[in-house]
Amino acid sequence: MLSIKKMDVGPIVGHADMDHVRLWGRASYEKLATGEPRRAFGVARIKKIDSGDYGSPVYFKMNPNFDMSGVAIFCGLKPDTKYAYQMGWFYSDKELEELNLDLHIDWGNSDIGEFVTSSDNSSDEKQFIFGSCRYLLRLFEGSWFDSRGDKTFRSILRQIDDGDSVDKFLMVGDQIYADDLNFLSPDKQVDEYLSRYRDVFSQKYMKKLMSKVSTYMTLDDHEIEDNWPSKAEPRDMMVKYPAAIHSYQIYQMSHSPIIPIDAQCKLQGVPEGFYYCFKDGCSDFFVTDTRTERDLEDREIISEFQMESLLQC
Repeated sequence: MLSIKKMDVGPIVGHADMDHVRLWGRASYEKLATGEPRRAFGVARIKKIDSGDYGSPVYFKMNPNFDMSGVAIFCGLKPDTKYAYQMGWFYSDKELEELNLDLHIDWGNSDIGEFVTSSDNSSDEKQFIFGSCRYLLRLFEGSWFDSRGDKTFRSILRQIDDGDSVDKFLMVGDQIYADDLNFLSPDKQVDEYLSRYRDVFSQKYMKKLMSKVSTYMTLDDHEIEDNWPSKAEPRDMMVKYPAAIHSYQIYQMSHSPIIPIDAQCKLQGVPEGFYYCFKDGCSDFFVTDTRTERDLEDREIISEFQMESLLQC
């Protein structure tokens, strides 16, 4: 019997389209005697709410190059349908293709959550929440004021418990503040950015909300530094920016619709930018990137390619 562990960060219900969903999570990091990370895999399964047994589990790699995170993708789903899921991870010395997919799993310690697929009826009313600026001051290796910001998500959860439906949750910039007080101890290295994300996304009520409502994200300046790129120096473009964007891709972009899915229900291709669109019922969304494409000299905040994508969505 294989006993699985709860996610170290997550799970996050990412893009839930009419026929598929993306579930994200992070495993713990453990080094082998050789100094290499111990191999870990995620596993998840879903079922329709109140419909009996769970379906076959989906296995996926927890990638050490992406802070031990991974994405489970379920395809062939029904539109406007509520599903429950269980999700966890485990260590194994095998490769993903070598795993015995008939493993007997003890799901007792798994993370649990739910999601609703998007509606294919353009007349269906939808409700969504959006916000920005999730400020968690972190100084001198500690976290301050952490309970204050998280109360916002507690309030949202209470409204859901009281019967208000929420179909989508949009986090539209500044999910982290990598530049505490704009000048004290700003993050510069990838490990610092990753640690920041782990702290923020592990907050009690924020974590719970993202585990049960399809969540979409985009970045603004504080994922890199205040008012980026107005104060950027050449070295920042070589060191700070790649570190910030790599961390952003792991924690915010990887579960979004940016990367398409192939016929085998696998992620494929490389995105052309950090902007994307999706729809649900009567609502059409275009999530912009108005930060990394800024041209300060020409006073533009998006590229011609992004504008063309906006017009075509």
